[in-house]
Amino acid sequence: MATAVVSEAQRRDWRLIIWRIVAGLGALLFLVALPSLLALIEPWLLVTTDGPGYTAEIHRFHEAHWGVIHGLLYAGCLIALLRKPRQQPLLVQFLAVAILIETVGYGLVGSFDPMMLIVLAIVLAAYPAPRALLSISREGRLSVPLLGLSVLAAALLLPDVGRLVHLQLAGLGGEHATEHHWMMTANLELMLIAGGLLAATRRPGWKALGIIVGLVFVYLGVASISLPYYAGSWNLWGGALATIGGWAFIGATLWQARQTATDAGRRGWLPYILIVLAGCLGAALVALPWPGTAARSDAAPAGTAVLAAQGYQFDRPQVHATVGQPLTLRLDNRDETAHQFDLDEFNIHVPMPAGQRSVAQFTPTQPGTYTFYCVLHVDRRTKQGMVGTLIVTQ
Repeated sequence: MATAVVSEAQRRDWRLIIWRIVAGLGALLFLVALPSLLALIEPWLLVTTDGPGYTAEIHRFHEAHWGVIHGLLYAGCLIALLRKPRQQPLLVQFLAVAILIETVGYGLVGSFDPMMLIVLAIVLAAYPAPRALLSISREGRLSVPLLGLSVLAAALLLPDVGRLVHLQLAGLGGEHATEHHWMMTANLELMLIAGGLLAATRRPGWKALGIIVGLVFVYLGVASISLPYYAGSWNLWGGALATIGGWAFIGATLWQARQTATDAGRRGWLPYILIVLAGCLGAALVALPWPGTAARSDAAPAGTAVLAAQGYQFDRPQVHATVGQPLTLRLDNRDETAHQFDLDEFNIHVPMPAGQRSVAQFTPTQPGTYTFYCVLHVDRRTKQGMVGTLIVTQ
């Protein structure tokens, strides 16, 4: 009897036990301690509170991005790896790629934090099948449906990544730039592209990764439809495309996973129809007018000055006026995000809805130099962001 007990203890898989402890604690860290669970409900319920130099309302979508990275991607992979981790090395490889993307991205803006690299080192050290991380074996041929959807996502997201990196490096957008939110969103979009391409390789673990990536697209699509004109949102059309594309990614993953060795050569029509549908929607997304196109042209009436918001900055640094003469400002918002024209000395606060025009009218009574700004996209601590100067002369 004693010999049997010792033999059973010797067969105990300590590497698997240690891994499950590490993965479980890591998932709890990302979900609760950071906390990403609360961040995931920000598009529908404001949870974060204002702080010095931080206006919680305008950061709701970027808070959701934080939740997606740490709650859905990082914690989601670790939770999936609790079951049969040796058979899913691709999830660990994706974690490594995602954390490297995040580290390099923040490093570009001087915000290097070694914590995530430490987490990655612990994950790699605890993984019970380290040799599998170096293997290039696959469970089948390259997944054409997943590859097609991933390439489509890359074609749509990479230009946005370039735009976001420009906004971050130029310091545009006030608090969004100082909080490095533009870079965070760029990191997330690169992670989604990498996740999709990795899932298409059909390396062991591709099914879980494909479903996780699809769910993230669905979540971001629904959130974008809910908050279409917040910074970081993909807006209505982008949200609709992301939702459909996400379900297409999940559907293609499940379809490919159900193929057996006997019918692996068959080509089901459904995933390819989904790719064509997503491609058509993507083309429509590019061809149809985006918010902002309605506010691009048309000459202003005589006596009316035009001040446009584009690329998270006003298109002119100065506006001139004369004491005692009424000033009419046509405010064109050419961005996909809502802005506002604020001039405190004259108690003027005019909303500028995305892609629309507004009007501000007032009569200066005192000469001087005054600062106008967008309260939504200016850093209250540094006074940087969307600002300009009103010069009133006699």
